Amino acid sequence: GENYTQAGKIYEEAYEKDEDATLLLKIAECYHKMDDLETMMQYYEKAESALSGKELLAVLWNEVAVFESHLDYENALTKAQKYLALSAENEAMAKEEMFLRTRLGIVSAETSEETTEAVTQG
Repeated sequence: GENYTQAGKIYEEAYEKDEDATLLLKIAECYHKMDDLETMMQYYEKAESALSGKELLAVLWNEVAVFESHLDYENALTKAQKYLALSAENEAMAKEEMFLRTRLGIVSAETSEETTEAVTQG
């Protein structure tokens, strides 16, 4: 735990100087290793805003995996759908999105957004 705390601080200081968005991913991973998921997600969100292309897809993929590993299927589905909006041809993520919809009891793609919103708000 303490090594990740130190590493996170080093990456945060480096980011303040350089604002290299890939450092946000390293910071997020440190917080993930420390089980501070709330802070981890803040850094993933910052990375999402700062990155594009393959780097953004990598962030979204990581977010899906983290949410799913913590059984947060609603947020995993949201990130999977965002990924597919950018890269619809990715079969692995399409299968993942189908799995998540099945976990949430969502039958069709058309109703997935409405159901996700209802589950999240309910």
